[in-house]
This record gives sequence, C-alpha cells and structure tokens, in this order.
Amino acid sequence: MKKILARRITISCIAVVILVLFNALSYKVYAGANDTSDDKKEAKKSIVIQIGKKQKAVETLKGSFVKKKGTKYFKKQNGKLAKNLFFKKGSNVYYVNSKGEVALGWKKIKGHYYFFDRKSGKMVYDTKIDRVKISKKGIAKETKQNIAIIEVYTPLYNYYK
Repeated sequence: MKKILARRITISCIAVVILVLFNALSYKVYAGANDTSDDKKEAKKSIVIQIGKKQKAVETLKGSFVKKKGTKYFKKQNGKLAKNLFFKKGSNVYYVNSKGEVALGWKKIKGHYYFFDRKSGKMVYDTKIDRVKISKKGIAKETKQNIAIIEVYTPLYNYYK
C-alpha cells in the first residue's frame, strides 16, 4: 500500500515538474500575429481559422478583458459577456466558453483540439506545444499519442492553476 502511494506521489510530482517547465516557455506564435510593426493594419485584416469542419473568418469584438475571482472574461462594449465564440481583439484570436470564460490551455471545440496561451488566452498556431504540432489553422494534429498528451496536460493544468 505504501509503495503504491509513493508511486502515485512520484508520478504526480513528475507531472507537475513537466507542466511547470512547459508553462515557463513563452509562446510567441499567436493566431493572427505577424512580425510587421504596423499593428493597426494587422488588426483590420480578417483572420480565418478552422472551426470544426468549416473555415470561418473571426469577428472583431470591441470591449475589454475583466478578471473576477481569478477567472478571465471578455466584456463586450454593450456590457454583456461574450459567450461561446472565437473572436479577434487587436491582432489575436481568443475563445470564450458558454460561461463567458476566456479559454486557457488545451480545449476541445467542435471535435478539434486548440491551444490557448495559459496566461493570456491568445490562440496559438503553426508551432508545437507540449510536443503536439499545431497547424496554421490552429488545430492540433490528432494522433493517438497527441490526444493522450493533451488529455494528460488538460486536467493537470486545471488542477494546478
């Protein structure tokens, strides 16, 4: 019994260390981000991402981010919370769930996995996160191994955030 408990604690500690190491990396490739210095021109360009099986231009929302009890939300200009949608703010893409919470980390949306920066919520694309390749459209390459990795990181991140 003591050996089993010790193994579980060891595995949990290793998982936390791995999560902290990946969290320390800075993710610089955000959906819609570009190396041009003219942010105003970039913000006016429409961004097309794949949502489920459809490609869709992401709508630009005016408003601001608010934080309540450690959770980040996006309040639209009319005072209501944005809910259940991808949206563009500046040159970055974000997602808010049905409660209006800004997505952080790995999220499964309409059958595909997407990654949102664990601190800012910016959608990441065309890079590797947690050893999982993310396409130019923002979707994680879905192999059995990648899905297993994502399913390990998601509850760990949610537990230790």
